[in-house]
Amino acid sequence: MEGLIKKKLNALAHIAKIDGHFADSEKDVLYDIARKYGKEDHELLAIIENPEPVGEFHELTEYHKLEFMYVAIKIMRADGLIYDSEVEFCKNLARKMGFNPDIVDEYSTVEDLNFELFQVEGKAYLL
Repeated sequence: MEGLIKKKLNALAHIAKIDGHFADSEKDVLYDIARKYGKEDHELLAIIENPEPVGEFHELTEYHKLEFMYVAIKIMRADGLIYDSEVEFCKNLARKMGFNPDIVDEYSTVEDLNFELFQVEGKAYLL
C-alpha cells in the first residue's frame, strides 16, 4: 500500500504542476491528501520536487479508482482555472485506471462536486 500511496501522490503532483503554475490552492489540496494518507509534509515535498513518470493503476479497487479520479479532478479545479494540459493529463490518468476519459469533461465543471455523488455516477464511466 505504501508504494501505491506514493504513486498516487506522484500523479497528483504532476496534475498540479503540469500547467507551469503550482498554485497555493493546489498545494493545499495535495498536502491535505498526503496528510490523510499519513504522509509528512517533507515526504510530499520530495515527491513534488522529484516527480517520477506515472505508471499504471490496474491494481486499484473500484472504490480507490473512483476516489483517485475524484481527487485528480479536484486538484485540476483547485486554482479555478482548467488548462488543456491538465485535462489531457487527467484523461490519460483515467484511461490508465480503466475509465472512459469523458469522465474528466463531465465532472470538471460540476459546481458542487462531492465524492458521494461522484462515487455513484462515476461507475458508469468504468470500462
